Amino acid sequence: MRRIIRMYTLSIDTSEIKTCLSIEEAILEMGLNPDSFIFLIDGNPVPMDSIPVDCKVRAIRVASGG
Repeated sequence: MRRIIRMYTLSIDTSEIKTCLSIEEAILEMGLNPDSFIFLIDGNPVPMDSIPVDCKVRAIRVASGG
């Protein structure tokens, strides 16, 4: 059996979004489901309720199936 795994990433430059906005709120404003992503700042995972300041957030879309 062959499995195809797709991984999507996006980068959010926090200097381009409203201040005091959490990662979760920014993703929701983009029309995406934040529960579908793992968020990284400088390669370290961060919770979606983090409020990043002057950095880039990398969002890796994940999916699981049985």
